[in-house]
Amino acid sequence: MADEGGDVIRFRTLRDAEQAADAEEAEFGAWRDPAAWQITFGEYASGWYAAQDLAAYTMQNCIT
Repeated sequence: MADEGGDVIRFRTLRDAEQAADAEEAEFGAWRDPAAWQITFGEYASGWYAAQDLAAYTMQNCIT
């Protein structure tokens, strides 16, 4: 977690950290229905890969 200035928030106790995490989840919703996305993992991965700014040889190095 980070504050408005981008600095990392450090919590004094685990309980404080868990409460802050719970509050963030409540703001965005803890569960989302995967069926609502209507996209396969392969489609998602292809779109994600296309959006990356990678050198052309990066994937070739991963495959070999």
